[in-house]
Amino acid sequence: MTLTASGCAPELYERLLISAIGVDRTATGCRVTVLASETTEDGGQSTFSGEGDTVPEALSQIALESGRTPLYSHNAAILFGMQCAESGIAEQLDFLSALRFPPTAKVFL
Repeated sequence: MTLTASGCAPELYERLLISAIGVDRTATGCRVTVLASETTEDGGQSTFSGEGDTVPEALSQIALESGRTPLYSHNAAILFGMQCAESGIAEQLDFLSALRFPPTAKVFL
């Protein structure tokens, strides 16, 4: 019972605390850029970008690049670029809403 209660959740320093996400179309798919808060003592923020055929692929690339597991519960904003908005954001918004953002997260076009 003790072993199952301990869990396998990543430590905070192993997480990428996402505070904003930007999504736009590229010639081959989409580009996702995230603004992440640092989990070090001095704090600060960093940006990471990933590209893929879909938003999940681009987010996976960001996780691989950063070496940390994204945590979306701190996200305050989702920004969609003009090209993304013109082609429709329903698919991207459906996926992103499944990431459990706070209800106060803003969506911008």
